[in-house]
Amino acid sequence: MILVVDLNSEENSLSSLEFILPILRILDICGLDHCVVHYRKLTPGILNTSNGVILSGTPLMDNGYYDNLDQFEWLKSVTIPILGICAGMQFIALLHGSKITPCLEIGMTSIRSIQSSIAPPDVSFPSISPHGAYEAYSLHRNAIIPSTELEVLAESEHAVQAFRVHGKHMFGVLFHPEVRNPEIIEKFVSEYCMMK
Repeated sequence: MILVVDLNSEENSLSSLEFILPILRILDICGLDHCVVHYRKLTPGILNTSNGVILSGTPLMDNGYYDNLDQFEWLKSVTIPILGICAGMQFIALLHGSKITPCLEIGMTSIRSIQSSIAPPDVSFPSISPHGAYEAYSLHRNAIIPSTELEVLAESEHAVQAFRVHGKHMFGVLFHPEVRNPEIIEKFVSEYCMMK
């Protein structure tokens, strides 16, 4: 089962139509069982029955999660694969020593993958096109300044767009693959979440 964690301030809000339902459609196409749990209702039991976790994004002005970082301490010790999208990426980054910085990007963004000297190119990101970049949909007003615990995998002109936590199958993307690049979610679940 893939657990989708709703990071919106209000459970079952209209924002779920934008930030949760597209993820569920991708998981349905992949034929995977899934459930959605609001972050305030997350329990160790739910985590223990999951093969992977996707942390959702939120609307631009929905920053209530910053006041609830203590509810995400489990991200430091969990061993199942995690993919954080936008706000979910920021959670992972903050809990691994990174900082948040203002960075407004709305609409299509050119992103380039970075070849890592530490590990081979990561399967959870699209292949680099002949032009060395791909287009993704962005909707954020903050970005991260990565700590040494993170390996940067992709960036735009203004921000780190994707990372991996060293030594873990834990990824963050600032852009929204559920909108424009569903293959990222598909590869994440097929390459990492099917191993459990």
